[in-house]
Amino acid sequence: MKTYQDFINWLETIDDTTTIEYLSPPTSGKNKGKTNFTVSRSFNDENELDGIIVRETVLNPRKLPLKVFELVITLLTNNRLEYSAYKGKTIKREGKKSIGIPLGNPELELDTVEGIVAHKYYHTPIGNTVYRRASTISNILVAAGICTHIYGEGILKLVKRN
Repeated sequence: MKTYQDFINWLETIDDTTTIEYLSPPTSGKNKGKTNFTVSRSFNDENELDGIIVRETVLNPRKLPLKVFELVITLLTNNRLEYSAYKGKTIKREGKKSIGIPLGNPELELDTVEGIVAHKYYHTPIGNTVYRRASTISNILVAAGICTHIYGEGILKLVKRN
């Protein structure tokens, strides 16, 4: 199975404008109709790699810390995480926040990328809505060759090492 170190190795090969294709292009919101986004590496004050800068829109780049990817890859490796985003129906959104479905609800459980990252990394309390990150994280992991994605089911699976 691919590991977190494989992910770091991939990150070291990308440049400042690496394009990643959406697994499922957005059908609503400010990214509606877009087919890709760009990523670049982020470094701390000691010039150590510490995250990924995601540019889904020109004006709003955001950083995803490496610890988020380490958490997701570790859980996938241990077969403790399977669903990449949500179980069941699509969740309505307003901006970046999910509307009406709280963390811990059967449609947004803690065994999803969205749930585990919100709860374990960002410390979002159960019962609160969350900022959507799962699609971006999943797209990056698939582009890095760490995982495959089963279309229509929202399932993320690790790939076997060649």
